[in-house]
Amino acid sequence: MHLRMRSVRNFSGKGASPFFRTRFFRHALIYSFVEHTLGRSHNRTNIDAEVGYFVTSRIAVTGIASYARHHGGLDYDSSKGLDQWTPEELLKHDELMRSNQLDVGGGAAVLINKSTSVYANYLTIVSGINGRALNSGIMLGINVRFRSRKPHVSENVAEREFTALSSLLPTIRHGELRPCH
Repeated sequence: MHLRMRSVRNFSGKGASPFFRTRFFRHALIYSFVEHTLGRSHNRTNIDAEVGYFVTSRIAVTGIASYARHHGGLDYDSSKGLDQWTPEELLKHDELMRSNQLDVGGGAAVLINKSTSVYANYLTIVSGINGRALNSGIMLGINVRFRSRKPHVSENVAEREFTALSSLLPTIRHGELRPCH
């Protein structure tokens, strides 16, 4: 079953200034109001952060952190087995499971041309409860930037250069790493 959800989001980042000419950071703070299941609330908060450094104009390295916290939901106690839940809770346990998790990692991206980059990222779980058994993962990908025919509005050359380079780097978001249940 897919649950309805409404989110409040805040994304920000920094680059394109004298100090940040070769460095950047981005963060996302998301609070999601998730549809109640069996009369239970299980809203969640996601915080994602990324810091990066352009080693050259074509190569960037990044450090990544992703935190997820469910507010409410079911806990799993392995000593009790499946008897810890009512039959209704057992039927809906995937949707109601409270999973809190902190992942950290790093990666690199290489600019192939003005519109294409390739990247590799590695993430590992630092701490977590009620989550997946997967402790780490590697993500490989290609970013392709599409442009409209309209000219860029900003006359700030540094902003244009940073936007062009940083938009080719992968952005890590909680939803890309694991689904919400």
